[in-house]
Amino acid sequence: MQYTICSQCGSTITSKHRFCGTCGFPQKQRNAFRITRKWSFVILACLILATGIGWRIWISTTYQPASCKILSFTENSIHHRSKHGSYTTYQPAFTALVTTHNGQQEEAISYDGPYRSDYSSYDEAQQIGSAYQVGQTYPCWYSPYAFPQTALDLHSYSFWDDFGACLQTILISFLWLFCAVGCIAGTIHTQQLRVRGVTVEGRVTRQEERRGRRGRRYTVSIIAYRAIHQPDANYEIEKRAALPIGSTYAVTYDALNPQGNVRAGQRPGTGLVIGNLIAALIFLGISATLAWSIWTNLGWF
Repeated sequence: MQYTICSQCGSTITSKHRFCGTCGFPQKQRNAFRITRKWSFVILACLILATGIGWRIWISTTYQPASCKILSFTENSIHHRSKHGSYTTYQPAFTALVTTHNGQQEEAISYDGPYRSDYSSYDEAQQIGSAYQVGQTYPCWYSPYAFPQTALDLHSYSFWDDFGACLQTILISFLWLFCAVGCIAGTIHTQQLRVRGVTVEGRVTRQEERRGRRGRRYTVSIIAYRAIHQPDANYEIEKRAALPIGSTYAVTYDALNPQGNVRAGQRPGTGLVIGNLIAALIFLGISATLAWSIWTNLGWF
């Protein structure tokens, strides 16, 4: 059994205990994943990048020969916006009846693959359409995992093409992922306050005027409080409200982290935990949808 020393009274206690048996002071637990948490975003970004590259390479190996009977041709226009303005690109698209090597038939969208190319001008897309006659049958390629797309022109991508596309995934979806991680962290901190939160009486010591992003001014009240097991330590928390100086206000803090996990008010309810969790799931869904659409290049952008 391992032992440690209480940082408050110096008593010897076992490392598995969260509180000192002599003075009741909360003990910080050793976190084996401390380094992992600090680098979590970097590790997650690398995982997304590696998964995207692996997925794209694997998809390109699943294409099989088939025959495509051209039913119709159209050009899909895609509008893009950037800081320099807006522009339009075009994707040639054939609707074809695909006959696989085992005789199965299915209608699908076809031109190039495994990932569709954009053309800067309408005439370029039209030239590709004029090379194929409606009603004629041509050799093509299909993948069971990429329907409803097939490829009349199957081309390969280099590693750096895959790297660039997957890096784009990270840049676009990272913002939503960051919001999701923030909501997950808020859920964990709120649940910790519900389980082991301690509510004490704080006192408003002063008011400060702040300026928001749009130039609007607002007032925050600085509330001073002390943890029960640390009577000599003074902590402060901000409350966005103009509270009377000298008045008291409830403060709830985490017994194991009295300065890092604290809120002005009583213990949070279950509704706040559920709300943060739902928001995290929504942000994760948006991030995953963006990543999937870029990985498979479905032309959603």
